[in-house]
Amino acid sequence: MQLLRRSPSVRFVNLMVAGIASASALLATAVGCGSSGESGSDAGMGSDAAAQPESGVQDASNGDGDAAALPSDANAGADAHGGRPDGGGQDAAAWSPPPLARGVTLSNFTGAVYGVETKYNSLLGMGWNRAPQQLTWSQVEPSKGTYDWKAGDDLVTANHANGVEVLPLLAGVPGWAQSACDAGAGNCGWYPPANPSDWTDFVTAFVSHYVAPPFDLRYFEIWNEPGQYGNFWPLDYQSFVDDIFNPAAQIVRQHGGLVVFGGYPCDECGQPWTVDAMDAFSFDTMLSYHGAWQNTDVLNIHYDPLKDWKSLYGTWVATGKITGGIWQTEVGWDDNPSRYTAFYLQSLTWALSAGNWAQNAQRYKLMWYAGEGPDPKDLVDVGAGALTPTGVQLSTMNSALGGGELSVFTAFDSDIQNPAPPASMGFAVGSKRIVVAQIVPDTNAHQIAIHGLTSQPTKVTYVDANGKSEPFLPAASGSTDLTVTQLQPGQIPAYLILDW
Repeated sequence: MQLLRRSPSVRFVNLMVAGIASASALLATAVGCGSSGESGSDAGMGSDAAAQPESGVQDASNGDGDAAALPSDANAGADAHGGRPDGGGQDAAAWSPPPLARGVTLSNFTGAVYGVETKYNSLLGMGWNRAPQQLTWSQVEPSKGTYDWKAGDDLVTANHANGVEVLPLLAGVPGWAQSACDAGAGNCGWYPPANPSDWTDFVTAFVSHYVAPPFDLRYFEIWNEPGQYGNFWPLDYQSFVDDIFNPAAQIVRQHGGLVVFGGYPCDECGQPWTVDAMDAFSFDTMLSYHGAWQNTDVLNIHYDPLKDWKSLYGTWVATGKITGGIWQTEVGWDDNPSRYTAFYLQSLTWALSAGNWAQNAQRYKLMWYAGEGPDPKDLVDVGAGALTPTGVQLSTMNSALGGGELSVFTAFDSDIQNPAPPASMGFAVGSKRIVVAQIVPDTNAHQIAIHGLTSQPTKVTYVDANGKSEPFLPAASGSTDLTVTQLQPGQIPAYLILDW
């Protein structure tokens, strides 16, 4: 049976569904996981991707299509329990964070800088609020030794009530603690404080307050963009590590928290599709100075392409030096929504297929800068009271992939040639949904063939990047061709969704 769209179109995608067990059995076989969403070994997924480059994970290893070249994760066992191979530069017995959850969902992966209002986040599904203004040093300690917790407490409580986790940014020096600086440059708050003990006293008070119930915060980001391409540390990296990072990181870990490095920036910020984005040598040099990496649980970069995640994974995570993963606590600030939605999907595919993500549900994140504001590069236009075009596309992605534990789905073919990163990506969402996301490179007709199904889906839907959907009746029985309309130019990526 062939179902055609009634309105005229010159672009089509053919879905060919061949004869299938239950959806749960399909996911267990094709995805390498049970209905709980816990995936098989990282090595198994990596070899799967290498054996089936047409399945949408050709580039899921190291950028060269060579899964064998990806280092094995030397610390997978320790990471599963939140451990470290070396105790992070102090007695290992003194550092014992609570156990990590294993289920990976889209909300684990996404967040927004400064957060978004609840009514919009119900559409976006962002699981994290990074750097809320209510938790800055100036807000919490307006004068030396005087702490005002109310605004921060209220914010954390409200976010938790809505299922959103909070990532405080420990950065910036209030006026009463600032040292002599170039006032004309307007960056006095980013110099080290005049008295180093003011910094450590604040960090101690802040972390001890927020790791305790009822707040139970676990991750703390230390400073913002301290690298040579940022504007938030005017001195050399040695003084940053010695005066700011290491003292604060040791305090965080002594209180059972986890340390997120302060967001190393790329040298072409805002362009994750460029060839040379991050100066990895400078980042590695900073991390290697005076044991900074030993006090780091999560590497953190800003506005970087997927190739940088892969490079850092091979150097730091796969070797067991960094056990918490790699985050980007700032991405975006761009008004090309399709480009960045594709980046989210490609990063998500790599993390699920080659990043050993199942060991730690918090291992990878992208946090959009900024959540709300007057700029079209934000997710929410507060003046218009509506999602921006980028917000709409990320909302569509959440509608397709949110709401269930994620794993990579490989039992499909596409005639789109998969470049690096891939253009065709498959996901299983829980045990009752399969999604194939396509980044269509041209105006030609393309075909997707899904294999191994033993029961027909109850619903097949084609959804373009902006959320426009076209439902189709499932096949009655046997082999069936379903023709669904391809998206119009400029509305990429698009999603083919099968539900049971």
